[in-house]
Amino acid sequence: MGGSAWDELSEEGRVVVLTHECVHVTLAQRERPSAPRWLVEGVAEQVAYRWSSVPAEEVLTPPAGKNATGELPTRLPRDEDFELVGSDRHAALLTYARAFVAVRTYTRLHGPGSATDLLIEGPTVGSSPHRWASLERDLLPAWREDLRVLARSAAP
Repeated sequence: MGGSAWDELSEEGRVVVLTHECVHVTLAQRERPSAPRWLVEGVAEQVAYRWSSVPAEEVLTPPAGKNATGELPTRLPRDEDFELVGSDRHAALLTYARAFVAVRTYTRLHGPGSATDLLIEGPTVGSSPHRWASLERDLLPAWREDLRVLARSAAP
């Protein structure tokens, strides 16, 4: 029987995982609007890899790109997509990578710190589920293009 996922991590990988989890602990200490999980997990990934020597593209490519059928996703990861994490390691990597790319896309469009501000403050027009859905619809085309670019860069 193989070791746990933790045992398989390098020292730097463990630092990344612990940093990711520390982001969650920090966020839990403050009042904030209910945000979609892709944003919560994507910001945690962004912070975790910020000072890592592991290039983000190494983490994001190819998991963030095309799925097994060669198609790009038609929606951002849903909260329930993160629940598959314990049962399917590939699905977990794919879901977290796509959330990370979504946060990078949002940051590219709105500037440094914008995704963290969004997570803490909610959409500027309010934080109702409808407003989150509107934000996601607006983000979707740019996110898909960023996934397409990552998938192309990973192609042999």
